[in-house]
Amino acid sequence: MISSLFLILAAYLIYYLYNFYRKVAKYPPGPTPLPIIGNLHQLEAINTHKQLERWSKVYGPVFTVFFPAPTVIITQLPEIKEALIKKGDLFADRPPWPISDVFSYVKNSGIGNSSGPSWREQR
Repeated sequence: MISSLFLILAAYLIYYLYNFYRKVAKYPPGPTPLPIIGNLHQLEAINTHKQLERWSKVYGPVFTVFFPAPTVIITQLPEIKEALIKKGDLFADRPPWPISDVFSYVKNSGIGNSSGPSWREQR
């Protein structure tokens, strides 16, 4: 009984880790995150900007840090211009807020709960 429970738990852990690191691989390079806490354990509480500067020297001007959600950091002006001017439509939205579905009967109602074209129109 205990061995089968352990086997199920181990299989779930392997499945979770596989999916987590497969998701990590889809983003620009960056420091390797841990599941659940991301890269929070690697950040200095006071000098976070210095840690981000060190990572930009290692990983380049565009890298990903998990706080624990993935955050793409852009540190150089040419890359910032490309992201905001040339590819601005890709960044003109904001991340979805899953809890908004709980508080709203109508999806995308109001500027606080909307996203995508509905949010752009209300903005």
